[in-house]
Amino acid sequence: MNFWEGKRVVVTGGAGFLGSVVVRKLRTRALSEVIVPRRVNYDLVKWDNVVRLYEDTRPDIVVHLAGNVGGIGANRANPGRFFYDNLMMGVQMMEYGRRQGIEKFVALGTICSYPKHTPVPFKEGDLWNGYPEETNAPYGLAKKMLLVQAQAYRQHVRENLLLAMDTLRTHKFRSFLTVLGVLIGTTTVIAVTSIIAGLDKQLVDVAEQFGTRTLWVYKMEIGAPHAL
Repeated sequence: MNFWEGKRVVVTGGAGFLGSVVVRKLRTRALSEVIVPRRVNYDLVKWDNVVRLYEDTRPDIVVHLAGNVGGIGANRANPGRFFYDNLMMGVQMMEYGRRQGIEKFVALGTICSYPKHTPVPFKEGDLWNGYPEETNAPYGLAKKMLLVQAQAYRQHVRENLLLAMDTLRTHKFRSFLTVLGVLIGTTTVIAVTSIIAGLDKQLVDVAEQFGTRTLWVYKMEIGAPHAL
């Protein structure tokens, strides 16, 4: 059984230049279904539409290729819109996918995320070595934040899973002493309670031996007499 067999895959931006090629390649695999949502039906900038897409399609894998971008002129004219749209689409798609527990989320990056003066050929290690070219920065940084989000989610999940195990492994003796202390404390409480209950019963038995007679008990202090 190969990785793709029987999987439902959503490809956002699957009708675009790059997306159409990805979809064509995916359809050669033994997939259950490849779903290409269109913006007219699912505007992924809006959270409700992201939720509805996941609920309607129930994907195992999401390939997020959708983006709102243009040439130099469009980038200059719409920096805020390009930043917001691309950031919200990616962040919301990844977040709801995490909540749904999908198997894999693949997001497309961009060369516009690289610093303005990155040496050619580009290397992944150069990604954080400076600010992107100003015209493309809003779009590039929005896409770059998806990398930050993915790394944060992976770190968060790994730390949550490993923290308890590492703590127990690192502090084995302390954990043993804690459990031992709880056991000793519980045993002691039970023993003391049993002893008190036994003494109480013994006192009752002794008192009952007097029958109907009355026994008076006085407290007398020994010491110098007090003046009246």
